[in-house]
Amino acid sequence: MELPNDGRRFWKVPKPEPNVFSSLKYELAAFALSARLIVNRRIEWHPGMMWSKSTLDPLYYSYNTRSVWLDLCSFQERIEPILYGIYNHIGLSNPRPGRLTCTLTGAGKRRLFAIGNFVRQRLLHPVHDWAMRVLSRMPMDGTFNQKGPIDRLSRMSPSDILYYDLSSATDRFPVVVLEAVFTRLFGRAMSSCVVSGSLWWNVFWTHRPLLKKARYISFAAGQP
Repeated sequence: MELPNDGRRFWKVPKPEPNVFSSLKYELAAFALSARLIVNRRIEWHPGMMWSKSTLDPLYYSYNTRSVWLDLCSFQERIEPILYGIYNHIGLSNPRPGRLTCTLTGAGKRRLFAIGNFVRQRLLHPVHDWAMRVLSRMPMDGTFNQKGPIDRLSRMSPSDILYYDLSSATDRFPVVVLEAVFTRLFGRAMSSCVVSGSLWWNVFWTHRPLLKKARYISFAAGQP
């Protein structure tokens, strides 16, 4: 499993291949550093809002808002000091919050993909699960059964069929569009946490050959 902070960066002697367990402390340190930057800049959306296990209901704005703020208070009281302790103990000034890498897919093609912070991806996992459950209940969606919508359409025997291919468009949704959709579903507080705090704040360390000078970048459209 690839992570932004590969443990081999810090090994002085050769060791076995790193895994999520050997690199987890560096991922926690990177998450702690980004959380500290959010607090120092007094930004209201914080990924710690998603740390506690809770149930959020679409269109129940007042409950969702109260829930995420209570979760943030719990995170700052119980979890944040532990994460800062890990960051200070490791002593790294620049743990990578994410990185871009590429792979050769054949025929000379090079596919670029992003590796995000492990902790942030785990925080977004319930959101991904919710979205997949919604899609699984739509009979016209073929995410889990690509043949199902075609069979359903054939039983209806329509006289005209209109088809739109949105495979590329869905990969290019801007952050402002994603936040507008989530705000309509869960309210502004939860939307800011998911889209701004966990998606847009996903920054990636990039260097040659992609850029002449190494720097951090983030995605304003399309979320890797």
